[in-house]
Amino acid sequence: MPTVPLPPGPFPSSDVVRALHMKQSTIGTWAERGMFDAFDHTGGVRGRMRMLTLRDALACALLWQKHMGGVDAPEFDAPAAHRFADMWLRTRDSSKPVREVVLRYYGVPDRADSKVSILINEDLLPNAPEPGARLTMHFDLDAIFEPLIAALAEAT
Repeated sequence: MPTVPLPPGPFPSSDVVRALHMKQSTIGTWAERGMFDAFDHTGGVRGRMRMLTLRDALACALLWQKHMGGVDAPEFDAPAAHRFADMWLRTRDSSKPVREVVLRYYGVPDRADSKVSILINEDLLPNAPEPGARLTMHFDLDAIFEPLIAALAEAT
């Protein structure tokens, strides 16, 4: 169960960077690539602080975890990270929260018969996932998002 109320945004990118232990230049690079849809209009102006919505901050946390894990998963891009953040935010205080995202890779990479399975809350599925995955990655959304929310709440 969540312990920290959701802080209102937007947040200075420096607060997000500090909370995630990443470089400010990483946020700038991601912004230049158009990875975030909610930067304020001053984001590209020298000397003005780039602001992030809570949704952007959570997506950034997921993308940073993916990066830190050395994961090259084109299926897990910025729009997907935003979707997972949205699902988690929508269900955070519900009786059925979205707690995890699981990626499973099957087959030989770059072959027509290879595929990716993206599941939410895999432990609640009525059937076991298809066997034979060559790689499985679990992203624990509570473990990734709750510390960021606590840090942002403390900073505001």
